[in-house]
Amino acid sequence: MKPHTSISVPARPFLQGRPGTWPALVAVLTLLAGAPPDRGLHAQMVPDAPIEDFRLPMFDDDQGYRAWDLRGDQALYLSADRIDVIGMRLRVFAGGPEERIRMTIVSPEAHVLADRNEARGEDGILVTGDNYRAEGTTWTWERDNDRVRISGDVRVTFREEFEGFLMVLP
Repeated sequence: MKPHTSISVPARPFLQGRPGTWPALVAVLTLLAGAPPDRGLHAQMVPDAPIEDFRLPMFDDDQGYRAWDLRGDQALYLSADRIDVIGMRLRVFAGGPEERIRMTIVSPEAHVLADRNEARGEDGILVTGDNYRAEGTTWTWERDNDRVRISGDVRVTFREEFEGFLMVLP
């Protein structure tokens, strides 16, 4: 059977009354990997059936505004706590009705650790925001702390003026 393509799932119904957001991704991937479209829910998991071209928007619990949007070329459900994503594109929003993108994270491969609300990878990462660009390898995105850590081959570029930051001393 051909993997599902072009999937877009509103995450709000999965999140109501539940803390954390990665469990929604696990639930969606579980349903898509194990549920034949014409028979409804199915209890059997098919861990080696990738889901292609997926999109998973997540919304905040307070106002229902988009919090982040995860997209990928392919997702492979390995366990309830780990999903591998190939061609990951993650947009983090500032919140509010204008849906301003605060940060974009792109990586060729990511390991989503649902139990920790994290994504991590060894391959390259590119993080962009309004006034910066960071790239490198060996990275972790911690959703709960709203933090990206890059520990290998790090290069950061700021597009900001730093008055008095570097000056010639007499």
